[in-house]
Amino acid sequence: MTKHLSLAGRLWLVSILSLGLFTATVVAGWLGLGASRDALKTVYLDRALPMHDLALIQRHIDANYAHVLTAFQHDPAGPLNHVHDHKVSLHTDAIRATKADIDALWAAYMQTYLTEEEKLLAADFAVKRRVWVDRIMRAVAAVEGATTAPG
Repeated sequence: MTKHLSLAGRLWLVSILSLGLFTATVVAGWLGLGASRDALKTVYLDRALPMHDLALIQRHIDANYAHVLTAFQHDPAGPLNHVHDHKVSLHTDAIRATKADIDALWAAYMQTYLTEEEKLLAADFAVKRRVWVDRIMRAVAAVEGATTAPG
């Protein structure tokens, strides 16, 4: 076939084939970049953001732990009551606010894609958190009752 083409025709044929190959390569690369973008978006939305939210949940739990311990120092009969120049409600209100934040963060986390292992861990955490929330809210009620009791 190429025997009947002139030199200029052969050069044009090679140029057109090269252009076609170049165009196909660019299209394949463009589609690959789109697929990579979508995959990284999923990693970000289903892994990185939830990991950040779980860390924030842990910080809130730690803060609530510190607040409940500090709230117990407000006992009117206790030796540390005089070092606090604020009401116990500062601590109890903070506990309630961070509990609400944790509830919202946890609900958002549960809406993300979870593997089977993550589902098991999440279920375990939910059970343990229910126990913790029950105990901390009983402690809050006890502290509020102790600091407002007539005496």
